Parts: sequence; structure tokens; C-alpha cells
Amino acid sequence: MIKITTIFSIWLVITVGLLACCAQEKTAKQHLLSPEAFKAYCDSLEQVQIVDVRTPEEWQSGIIENATRINWFDKEFEQLVSEQLDKEKPVIVYCASGGRSTRAQKKFLQLGFKEVYDLQGGITLWKQKKMKTVMP
Repeated sequence: MIKITTIFSIWLVITVGLLACCAQEKTAKQHLLSPEAFKAYCDSLEQVQIVDVRTPEEWQSGIIENATRINWFDKEFEQLVSEQLDKEKPVIVYCASGGRSTRAQKKFLQLGFKEVYDLQGGITLWKQKKMKTVMP
């Protein structure tokens, strides 16, 4: 009888743990958007937050209009994100080609953001597709 109780207890703990993980994954959304989908998504929402995680030097070559600039390499990156962005509103993040923005997207989700999108190919592909940029 003790073995059955022990096995049931272990099964119950594992089941609850798996359900908790699944529930957490469903509340935090992570997406990759093409430049065209990125633009359409931004155009369809007033509350979207666009975040450029490149360096200040890179910003000088142009940014996507209305982008908040937060340098991925800044020692205060997490603090700046928490101060400047709303965790309840969707975030679209981009960098030069997609490496930093992928890491930033994961960081945003760890910080409690619910919906985070990443621009496929970064601003490099954005510009290749002749999409609009502005000077900071």
C-alpha cells in the first residue's frame, strides 16, 4: 500500500509540474515576423512597442519609425526595459540581423512580457525589402 501511495504522489507531482509548465508557455508568446508581417502588425495596432536593441553607432544608419532604442550591450539593459516598456503591451524587437533580437526576445519573456515578436533578418532584411527607416 505504501508503494502505491508513493507512486501516486510522484505521478501527481510530475503531472502538476508539467501542467504548470504548459500553462506558462501559453501565456508567453514568442514569434518571428517577416518584414512585411512586421509592418502589417505595427500598422494594425496602436499599442505595439517597437524596440531597437542595436548599439548607438548602429542607430546612426537609421531606425524603424517609432522605435524605442535600448542597447542590448548596456549594463542596465534589464532596468531600461522595465522603465521604458509596458509588459502588458505587445513588443516587437529587432537588431541588425536577428542574433541580438532573438536573445532580447527571450530576455523580455523572462522579465514577464506576454507577447514578444522578433523581426526576421533584422533591419538588414528590412532595408533590403525597401521598407522605411528614419534617422534618430
